[in-house]
Amino acid sequence: MYQQLKNNFTHATLGTFIWIIFLSSFIFSSQNIPFNFIWHLLAISILFGVVFGVFYPFLWKYATFKAFTNILLSTLVNFLSGILSVYLFSPMMFTLITPYFLIFAMLTFLGHVIAFYIYSHFQSKKQAQEFNQYLL
Repeated sequence: MYQQLKNNFTHATLGTFIWIIFLSSFIFSSQNIPFNFIWHLLAISILFGVVFGVFYPFLWKYATFKAFTNILLSTLVNFLSGILSVYLFSPMMFTLITPYFLIFAMLTFLGHVIAFYIYSHFQSKKQAQEFNQYLL
């Protein structure tokens, strides 16, 4: 489990860093950016690596919480990491979206509820197929 989560963290962090650098090169192509902005991009990448490479896999594969607790924790962590990422990328953009935090939180919760039910539906189908193979 530890090795898998470590690999997930590394892949998510590196993938996010490359993705953000690629997108930033389009946004800031004609501007000089300060060197500390690269550190902000690295912090965003590490944050995404922790959330999507460690937290989500641990929560949905290994933790034994109830479904509502998983959904609530996922929503909270995803929302907080999202707004922190926006702040690290652009404090001005952060101030622009501040009035809409409640809407973002509700949409994040709704997205996690829908994703959970789709995920549980496919997991139950997968487990049923595995049990049927054992019976044959």
